[in-house]
Amino acid sequence: IIAVIGGTADQTAAIREAIGQTAAQWADECIVTTDNPRELDTTSLARDVLQGIRHVPGAKTRVELDRAVAIRRALRLAGPK
Repeated sequence: IIAVIGGTADQTAAIREAIGQTAAQWADECIVTTDNPRELDTTSLARDVLQGIRHVPGAKTRVELDRAVAIRRALRLAGPK
């Protein structure tokens, strides 16, 4: 499972952290990106998600703040070898 995840401006930092932790527990790899950042700093949103991922030892993670690029990367990783 490759999870493309991003926190939104509508969520609290605690919720973004929980999203990161949950994704890392279930996915083989997480690609952290943005999702509807509105006026918030995209790096800050990603940092909240990454904080949750850090609770899962050995979680494989990449950061790509451009959502379209993150999705294409996930598709390449999931494609035929």
